[in-house]
Amino acid sequence: MRLESKLNINSCNKFPSSKMKRNSSFELLRLILMAMIIVHHIIVHGFGIINLYSQKEPQFTIDNAQIPIALFVNAFCICAVNCFVLISGYYGIRPYKRKVILLLSIVLLYTILLSTIPYIVEKNYKEALKSLLFLSHSEYWFVIDYMFLIAFAPILNIWFETGDRKSINYCIIAIIIMNCYFGFLWNHTVNSSGYNLMQFIMMYCIGRWIFLNEFSMSKFYSLSIYIVCSTVFRIGNVFPMEYRLFL
Repeated sequence: MRLESKLNINSCNKFPSSKMKRNSSFELLRLILMAMIIVHHIIVHGFGIINLYSQKEPQFTIDNAQIPIALFVNAFCICAVNCFVLISGYYGIRPYKRKVILLLSIVLLYTILLSTIPYIVEKNYKEALKSLLFLSHSEYWFVIDYMFLIAFAPILNIWFETGDRKSINYCIIAIIIMNCYFGFLWNHTVNSSGYNLMQFIMMYCIGRWIFLNEFSMSKFYSLSIYIVCSTVFRIGNVFPMEYRLFL
């Protein structure tokens, strides 16, 4: 009897295990996020906005008067990758061998078509060979960091499903402070850009926490937070990256 009570008390401080069926609303959200990512890349790379804060004279494919509009639209699209990782955390990544191999095969195919073959045509065989090592010698930062996240996911899942609730909450707060305060605001190397593994781990942990705590928010408040955060991000784009908005 004492043993049963002890187990019940301990289980109250732990998150429940998670298994969940797919939701059509999330699938629709994924499609919207894909469209947002495409728009983001068109603005940043197609319009040349990526060169806005470079020390060289930036080259744009749009008029200067259109740049503020492009930055405004981009502010509402740039969160798409984070949302993808958040959804991954919500459901929990299960690194099945077949899915991992399929993902790597797709990336390898695109690498050969878009990088390796063009390098061979240019007779740049060294770069062609390096391009095949796409997990260590490529610009596919998302794939690389997502594969790292897949490697860590089983450990994170076990931590959430068996760990103590208070310690998990404490660690998530610590991760958010490290990434957002020290990383984003003060440009610390822990996460100075948001395009790295630490960002993915933070978003994954937040997604796990939301699901396992059954946290919910009304559509009105969710939309309001999205608009406010995107607007603040747009205001931050007024300043060059070396002059942070909140300094």
